[in-house]
Amino acid sequence: MSTLSQRNSTSNQLTSDFSTQKIFLLNNRYEQDTLLENPTYSTQTILAGTVLGRVASSGNVVPCISGALDGSQFPIGVLAQDVTALASGQTQSIAMCIDGDVNAAALIFYGGDSLATVIAGRSMQDHLKAYGILIRYATEMTDYDN
Repeated sequence: MSTLSQRNSTSNQLTSDFSTQKIFLLNNRYEQDTLLENPTYSTQTILAGTVLGRVASSGNVVPCISGALDGSQFPIGVLAQDVTALASGQTQSIAMCIDGDVNAAALIFYGGDSLATVIAGRSMQDHLKAYGILIRYATEMTDYDN
């Protein structure tokens, strides 16, 4: 997802930062009907690229944290776009990448986790690969908008 931010804007100078980093690189598939559960009961923004896990009892997805004990400690997908999770524990539809090539540098982990974090004898990267999400460590510059 490309971004533009302005650091300095005066009458004599304009300084901007550009990022052309993409999260989803190639052959991606998305699931649209997954629900996001906000367990904090306060409004929060969850950014695209966040690694998600599924809560076994409700079937809803939340940010994956390796220390969880409700099933959401196992990564199953990557959030496709920024979402503002509603307050009061409500759920809402989201888009989640469930297959394809994903940029390793653009992934967001909660709770201090990383691709190397081990859960049940396998790394997060291995769990994602089992779902069809291939982690890429190179910059993809072949699309027309790069």
